[in-house]
Amino acid sequence: MTLGLVRPTTDDDFTDVVLGAAGPVLVAFHAGASAPPYVDDLAYDAPWLTCVRLDADRWPRTPAAYRVLRLPTVLVFAGGEPVLTLDGGQPLVTVRRLLDALR
Repeated sequence: MTLGLVRPTTDDDFTDVVLGAAGPVLVAFHAGASAPPYVDDLAYDAPWLTCVRLDADRWPRTPAAYRVLRLPTVLVFAGGEPVLTLDGGQPLVTVRRLLDALR
């Protein structure tokens, strides 16, 4: 696992960082330290995918807009739209299989 490849995002820069991205973006919505541990692995193993974290306690507007009701939750965006929603408790092998289907 490599740290530092997953950047934090906020309500203020979500549109630019996620919706305006040229490629697919995985957003891990979390509270405190609840982000799925596989996000760091994916950021390292899947260079075609941008990975970001959003602390839902600190930045509640964006999770509410996408009806994120449970934490952690992962949404994958492509072309500015959510294309995949995952419960943060999914095993890494399942997440990789689902992401590979989006390539």
